[in-house]
Order: sequence, then C-alpha cells, then structure tokens
Amino acid sequence: MGAEKVIAAEKGTEKIAVEIKSFLQDSLANAFHEAAGQYIGYFLGLSQQEPNRVLYLALPEQEYIALEEVVLAQMVIEHLNIRLIVFNVETQNIVKWKN
Repeated sequence: MGAEKVIAAEKGTEKIAVEIKSFLQDSLANAFHEAAGQYIGYFLGLSQQEPNRVLYLALPEQEYIALEEVVLAQMVIEHLNIRLIVFNVETQNIVKWKN
C-alpha cells in the first residue's frame, strides 16, 4: 500500500487540498488505481465539507513519467479530470501542475 497524506494549502488566492501519494506497491497500475479511488473519495467528501477547495493528487516525478505510458491511467486522469502536482523526491520541488 502507498503512503499517503492530505494537506490543505493555498495556491495564490485558490484554496486547495493535496493528496500526497508515494507509490510503494510492486504494480504501478494497482497503486495508481488505488490512488484514483482514494482521490474520488476525497473529492466527494471535500465537495460536501469545503466546496471551494480544489483537490490535487501529488505524486513523484518518476511515477508520473511511468504513468504517461499507461493508457488506462491517462484515460482515468483525463476522464475524471484529476488535477496533478508532480514533485521531485530528491529536491522536494514541484516540477509540474496539471489542471
């Protein structure tokens, strides 16, 4: 199971929530599907509790690059409009925001 954490933050004037995932499973596809399911749950809960807060899924750059090759994962991201924050694990810098 991947490590996770959800934090509230602000991006400029926008209120956001970030679900941080570390994909620790052997299967990237399984780890992504688990993360996508949790994202949906958080999204639905957040829409009731704080409808003005936008949810992002944060994942390491290496996993993002690998997921670019998984067609089904790309379809899920696009169809569910999953917002992504991609970060470099070593520098802990954000390398991409994907709305």
